[in-house]
Order: sequence, then structure tokens, then C-alpha cells
Amino acid sequence: MVDGEIEKSILISLFLTPLMISLVIVMAPRIGLLDIPNQRSSHSDPIPKGAGIGMIAALLCSAAFDTQHFIDYRWIFLSIAIIWIGGIWDDLTHSSPKTKFLFIIVATLMIIYQGLLIDDLGVCLHTPLKLPKFVAVAFTLFAVSGFTNGFNLIDGLDGLSSLIGIIILSAFAYIGYLHHDFLILYLSGLTIVALTLFLFFNWHPAKIFLGDSGSLAIGFIISIVAIRALEYIQPVKILYLAAIPILDTLIVMLRRKIRGLSTFYADKTHLHHIALRYFDNNVQKAVLLLATIQLLFTIVGFTQFDQREQFLALGLYGILYLLFFAISTRMLKRQEESVPLQTA
Repeated sequence: MVDGEIEKSILISLFLTPLMISLVIVMAPRIGLLDIPNQRSSHSDPIPKGAGIGMIAALLCSAAFDTQHFIDYRWIFLSIAIIWIGGIWDDLTHSSPKTKFLFIIVATLMIIYQGLLIDDLGVCLHTPLKLPKFVAVAFTLFAVSGFTNGFNLIDGLDGLSSLIGIIILSAFAYIGYLHHDFLILYLSGLTIVALTLFLFFNWHPAKIFLGDSGSLAIGFIISIVAIRALEYIQPVKILYLAAIPILDTLIVMLRRKIRGLSTFYADKTHLHHIALRYFDNNVQKAVLLLATIQLLFTIVGFTQFDQREQFLALGLYGILYLLFFAISTRMLKRQEESVPLQTA
């Protein structure tokens, strides 16, 4: 029965998603949804943006056809709609980071009300790390806000956010399948279909960009299924299953702090910027490299750790983070010495 419900929504999504994205492409120039190139852009001509407007609309409409589950998980779907509206607002008005975080906080409180809360961080050195309710709420707000914004920030090359999103969500879909979890499988499946169809429009050279309406919503959906997956997997695995957005965010934050800059400072020091310059502006190679790295992390994330190995897995992640930071910083320094990076 569940499979049939998922298949019905996916079939509707297969029809609606390309239709809605095509509509956005046609309407974008008329409503000011054009991405004008600047110093941080990897494209030279104005490109329609805001594909997420059509893609997430199609996803929500497809989910709504399964009336019972749509009602059962109404706070979750409402929270996705809130993030989507906030993303549309940003696509149209270029709102401040504080405004984005306000939408994310409101939406996160909704999923907490639905029962999705990070209150267990597993076991460390034989000590269960259970969080008190108020700490769990604060930590959930922090984690969801950080990851949602982090996923938004990797949306810098044609096809990158789509491919990374597909890999991450495929891992969670498999977890949902193994444990017969309808919510994980349903949300992951619908979003994978949407991203795969969008990839046809977004692969280099892109016909349209995802926009904050899409990247924020996808990052938020990944956060939802990741929190739900904590019922079945060790928390440390999330760091591996969603590695690239997390690593990129932490690396950029540390680099900016070392340079004495604000963490919200806009520059070209993200992993995808460095990879693009390394491959002499070959977008496909840069995207495939980062997707391959995410895939390797995902494979490690499916390893079963015992209590001692969980601590070692966390330590290994810390070592890999420092290694990525050192390598990317060294590459960035060489690139800056060759051709100084411009900032917005």
C-alpha cells in the first residue's frame, strides 16, 4: 500500500516538475528572476533563477495527492512550504541572512512540534549523550539552520547541488527502505525525482538556476530525513552521509575567522570555487570531483561502528576536516598568488 502511494506521488511529480520549471524559465525575465553575473559567478550571461519555485511547488502538490499522509505530516509539509516561501522572497528581494534564518527557525520549530528533535547524540566512551529538552531544542535549531544554510552555499556550480543532493538523499532513502520508514522514503524519493528532473535543466551549461527557493528547501528536507534517520543510525554517520555541505561550511567559516572576516562575508573560497579554478574553469570536472568525494564519504557512512569505533569515526572525521582545510587553503593560496581572487 505504501509503495503504491509513493509511486502515485512520483508519477505526478514526473509530470508536474518539468512543467513547472519550464514555466519559471518563461516567466523569469518578466518578474526579475534573472541571475546577473558578478565577480563570484561562474557564468557570463544572465540566466533565469528560481527553479526551486516550480520544483518545490510540484513536490508539495504531488505530496498533497496522498491526502492522508499529507494531513498526518502536515507540520512537516507546512515547514517545507515556509522555507520555500522564504526562498522565493530571497530570490525576488535578495533578503539579508537574518531574514533567511528567521524563516528557517520558524520552520524548524514546526518540525520539532511534529516530533522531530535531536535529543540523543549517541554514546561516547561508554557515556550516553542524552540532551535535556531545552538543550535538544536549541541544538536542533542550530543544526538545521546550519545545514540548511550550508547546502544553500554549495549551490555555486551547474549541477552541483542537484548531484550532491541526489547522493545524500539516496543514502537516506535506502535507510528508510531498510527500516520501512514511510516518511524518510517518501520525502527522499519525491525530492530525488525532483532533483533528477531539475538536473536536465541545470547541467552545464545551465538553462536555469535553482535559486534559494530550491536550495534552502532541499537543505531543509535533508535535515528532516536526517533527524528522522537518527532513530535507526548512529549520529556520527550523519557527518559522513551529508559530508560535503558540512565540510564546506566548517572550512569556509574557519578560513574567514582566521582572516578576521565575518562568517557571512561573500567570497570565492568555497570548495567548488577552488575545484573550478583547479580544473581551469571546467565545471563538469569540478562537480564530478565533489560528487565523488561525497559518494566516498557516504560509503564510509554505511559502516557499522561499535561504541569505541563511533569515537574513532568522529576523530577520523575531525582529521579529514583538518586535511581538507589544509589542502584547500594551500590550493587557494597558490591560486590567489597566480590570479588574485575578487570578492563581491
